[in-house]
Amino acid sequence: MKRCIVFIDDSPMTRDLAAMALSDTGCEVQTCPDAEAGLRAVQAKRPALAAVVVDTHLPGADVAHLVASVRAMAPDIPLIFLLDCGPRPPDTQLAQQYSAYTLAKPFTPQELLAVARAALQEDGGGTPACSEDGRPASQSLRTSSP
Repeated sequence: MKRCIVFIDDSPMTRDLAAMALSDTGCEVQTCPDAEAGLRAVQAKRPALAAVVVDTHLPGADVAHLVASVRAMAPDIPLIFLLDCGPRPPDTQLAQQYSAYTLAKPFTPQELLAVARAALQEDGGGTPACSEDGRPASQSLRTSSP
């Protein structure tokens, strides 16, 4: 069964960019426009779930509840949080709580792919969960609790 990355973001352009970039991991990519669709995808893909990417500023969503629900369904799946970096520094408290990888918006396809590969390497003891080529991640932006 092909592994799957669920990508949750309200921006159609960001979802399209992510689908193209993350396809290089060898995983299926399921993009979702909102928290509700994201939770349905996580549940449907759970046996093959490799990682979940979440925009931390989804309009109308309680992202903390979304992430807690994802963790309840898939406790060991790597999380990647997309942080909006506007005039204020992003709130990384949720990322620290869940020891998630983080990526600041806007990002390049290469940056997303590098963080995804780093996250996927933690699944299965240090080898990428989706890719067979063994290419190492060029960067890991893991956020951990102090």
